[in-house]
Amino acid sequence: MRAYCFTGVIFALLFPGMIAQSSAQSPDPHQRFDQLVAATSLDREGQHPWHLRMSFDLYDLEGKKKESGTAEEWWVSPKSHRLVITSPSFNETIPSAKNEPATINREAYLVHNLLDQAIHPIPHFGGPTNLKVEEKPYTVGKVKLSCLVVTSSVAKDKKESAQAKPINSQFCTEPDRNVLRIRFDDGYGLEIVRNRLANFLNTSVALENGVSYGKLAITGHVDVLETYDPVKTPVELETSSREPERISGLVIAGHSLSKTVPSYPQYARDQHISGTVVLCAIISKQGTISSLDVVASPDPSLSQSSLEAVKHWTYSPYLLDGVPTEIDTTITVNYALR
Repeated sequence: MRAYCFTGVIFALLFPGMIAQSSAQSPDPHQRFDQLVAATSLDREGQHPWHLRMSFDLYDLEGKKKESGTAEEWWVSPKSHRLVITSPSFNETIPSAKNEPATINREAYLVHNLLDQAIHPIPHFGGPTNLKVEEKPYTVGKVKLSCLVVTSSVAKDKKESAQAKPINSQFCTEPDRNVLRIRFDDGYGLEIVRNRLANFLNTSVALENGVSYGKLAITGHVDVLETYDPVKTPVELETSSREPERISGLVIAGHSLSKTVPSYPQYARDQHISGTVVLCAIISKQGTISSLDVVASPDPSLSQSSLEAVKHWTYSPYLLDGVPTEIDTTITVNYALR
């Protein structure tokens, strides 16, 4: 069994020959984006089974450390895996003992988001969409990066004082190499930093990850990453599609049918509080909001205003292979003083 077991030693592994691309090839941004998805996806079809254990620290809406926990996953195929998450306030096992309706809360959303950074750091944008991909340089200190900018062409209604808006996602890599280091989502201050990169099963895996929404939300490090033999070490695996499909908010914004415009709380106006509320949501097969929670917010009054309005929003059903599908996604509501 091939394994990586990590304690507290900090190191960085970069592999020049791993997923390097020749500058002479100069693929267009869409091709580079597809290559980056393949180079960073540990859960791609045909991958060798693996086992991962991650420790994490959760932070509250003020950026203060709240609690610690662990997440452990055994993976055999995209639709055959087992996940166990344990923390003082949030525990989850997939497959679950009961076939209960899908729900979501801030803690669950953040832990799954953190796991994605190690396993599948680029979100699923669905099938044909109105997204465009461009490339631009970016510098962090003295480090030069190349960013792939994914943008939605969903129009913003300027008449609304508070509304969801499409997000501009940037995936920044080392120049001429598909090694993802940083992700930014403009509009709600999402920043994901990926450190201690390792080559595992010909995939670039970040062993240290941090997720911030203006303030630090969750950090994690991979303690164990190893190949896994499901015959020698059998565990109960999820083999159905009960989990909601995780889809980028960029795509879901384009499926909106009706919106109740959130009111701007008088307290927030008086205190000159503005900014963006980030919500995690489950959208049903019928296109209604079935579960909703606040991930990040400038103020509790804006959080409550967003929850009260967004729970009534409706969307056209998201189709996966032509079938209406339950969706796990992100919704943003912007509050701007005029």
